Amino acid sequence: MLVSEAEALRRAGAAPEVVDAGDVTYVSGDEALVIIVAAGERPDGSQLAGRADLTVRQPFPEPVTDWLGDHERPWFGFVRLAGGCLPLGRLREVRRRGSWRDDRAEPAGSGLYGLDLRLEKRLSFRDLDLARPVRDQPVPGVGWLLDVPHDRVAALREFLTGWYADVEAEPPGEEPPIELPEPLRAFYELAARKPILYGTQDQIRRPEELEYDEDFGGVPIADESQGCWTRVINVDADDPVVYEDGEPDAEPLSGFLLQFALIEAVMSAPYAAQAELTEGECDRFLERLIPVPLAPARFPADPTRIFVAPGIVAITFPGEDGVGLTVGSRQRSALCEVREPGFDWTDFNG
Repeated sequence: MLVSEAEALRRAGAAPEVVDAGDVTYVSGDEALVIIVAAGERPDGSQLAGRADLTVRQPFPEPVTDWLGDHERPWFGFVRLAGGCLPLGRLREVRRRGSWRDDRAEPAGSGLYGLDLRLEKRLSFRDLDLARPVRDQPVPGVGWLLDVPHDRVAALREFLTGWYADVEAEPPGEEPPIELPEPLRAFYELAARKPILYGTQDQIRRPEELEYDEDFGGVPIADESQGCWTRVINVDADDPVVYEDGEPDAEPLSGFLLQFALIEAVMSAPYAAQAELTEGECDRFLERLIPVPLAPARFPADPTRIFVAPGIVAITFPGEDGVGLTVGSRQRSALCEVREPGFDWTDFNG
């Protein structure tokens, strides 16, 4: 149910002070801080980010930085629509983004980039779509699956080209300093134009970083983000075995790179869903997806299995009390297809 903007302002209490800051209006009164965010989708800006999540980003003019350092008063959220304001209820801060290590040890205005806020009560999908309408977007297909059994380099090229079609290409970088196997050359050709391909969770090493490492007994090509593992190859082979601590992966380089690309597609996806399920719940959910014909990956957990559908990549892995499931997409319209799967998502921003 929408309320008038005047009613939203009154929620702050007496003598409200109003500051407009881009897509956000901050209202400070004697009873509460009110935060009104403009409707719409702004992945890198201020927006209703999900059914239970609100993000506010720079600018933070004075005295807003002081208000955001005051947690004695309650905070209330609204989304400004054409016909009024959608109440979000009470908000609490879950993350403060800035340039310091310990957010709360510094004044609110010291390099503040943004706040991640949590709604006390989740919105319905109907209200979420009012505040952040779903755009009809083309989604990447899964035709590359046909190449996986016999030409994984072709599958890798087609998947990466389709999945990251929305990412603007950059001028190519330097040529690798050493001769490389075809799968790695193909990967570098694409990553040179779109560096996001190198990874956000884990990373493929850049061409200029490649060199023989005596300690590893080969050329390290990929690293876990916190140094938990490094993958190593012998660059003299056409499609070499990939090793971790001397143990070979089930997939050669071409399969490993495809595994890496698919898992990173989930990890870096702007729209994602997560849950921990029973085996039965997970099996029923996966009936709508297609398993990728690769051996299970040993990262991020062993075993990790990969499934796809148009616009979607999903991974399953051992959880603490069941099966972990994470689904990612670069188009929110694709993730909307799995909004109500018959179980409750732990996190869902589609």
